Amino acid sequence: MNKTPYLTLYFKQNLAPYEVPLLRSAILKAVQKQHVLYHNHKGGMFRQDYPLIQYKSIKGKAAVIYLSDGVEAIPLLFNATDKIICLPKYNKDINLSVETIVSKNYRLIPSQEALFFYKIRNWMPLHNEHYVKYHQIEEPNDKLAFLKQHLIKNMITFMKGVGAYPCSNIAVDAFEIKKEKWISFKGIKFKAFDVFFSTNAFLPPHIGLGKGAAHNYGVIIPVKKQIQQQVKLQLNNEE
Repeated sequence: MNKTPYLTLYFKQNLAPYEVPLLRSAILKAVQKQHVLYHNHKGGMFRQDYPLIQYKSIKGKAAVIYLSDGVEAIPLLFNATDKIICLPKYNKDINLSVETIVSKNYRLIPSQEALFFYKIRNWMPLHNEHYVKYHQIEEPNDKLAFLKQHLIKNMITFMKGVGAYPCSNIAVDAFEIKKEKWISFKGIKFKAFDVFFSTNAFLPPHIGLGKGAAHNYGVIIPVKKQIQQQVKLQLNNEE
């Protein structure tokens, strides 16, 4: 099976999570919206497929992730002459400059044996009828099962979006809600979750899942090995 390209541009500029819309606006200005994957709109309509270019704040740094076919759009940014982002805390225009480029190729095949452990931050899986259904569920365990199924759907959407097939055997094992909150996205309030989970699917670090994936929501963070070992022991004791 082919490997999926994964490239991250890290900029020298610091960027808080709430400033990510400024990064996106600056990038769109630089490339003059010449490529649909930068803005995910086509013919006045929103592009429904998984976003292959994502804007991030990673460890306090401005960053952009390019996935699969999104990598082909990188030259547009490097050839742009107007690469300016205005950060309010500086109260002036700051020229974006690339500090580091991290390029990898991942083989995204669900494992038959291994478990991978992650945190997902500011994940927004519920909207419209799904939000109503979630709040109609009374049993806590049934609510968890409902969210777990949405997480699997989000992972399948990611796998299909980057061209990684087959993906029908993705499973989630451990699933624990760490925080439940409300988040404003594009002027609308959404129920969001911070979740710890394990799965047989490898997920590249810092990609987004769920609503707002391109805007630094639903961010995947790999969990350190010592925590993985503790969870494995707990799962074994529960069997």
